[in-house]
Amino acid sequence: IYPTIKCKSPEPRCKSTLNFNETFSLLIIHGGTNGIHMFNDFWILDLIYFNWCKVELLARIPSNRCGHR
Repeated sequence: IYPTIKCKSPEPRCKSTLNFNETFSLLIIHGGTNGIHMFNDFWILDLIYFNWCKVELLARIPSNRCGHR
């Protein structure tokens, strides 16, 4: 996956899961909380172009996650 579409950035959040894909220079964010709501979304940040892309999963979507729980 290599995002080429610019879109808005994710809502501010904490306690999300963050993974780094070294091959494509991507940060992948899943879940987290804004203190009120828990998220189950996925976002990719292209570290070369600094573009955000929201990922829409076609398979089973994981439940909301916060603090790696």
